[in-house]
Amino acid sequence: MRASKIKMIKPNSQVRKAFQGSSRGFALVEIVIAIALLGVIAVAILGSLSYASTVLIISDERATAESLA
Repeated sequence: MRASKIKMIKPNSQVRKAFQGSSRGFALVEIVIAIALLGVIAVAILGSLSYASTVLIISDERATAESLA
């Protein structure tokens, strides 16, 4: 059997230049800012869920107290 030959393709210099523009990826500062924004959003969501849970418990206790009175 004959072994197949694999040709190495050299990337086109124009294609390479297009991918190596001024922004080659995310900088550390951008990642830190994104994580901070996600943290702020998560705290806001968890805070509102906690408040809703507290209101639900209080209203349930009031309903129980009114039904017993």
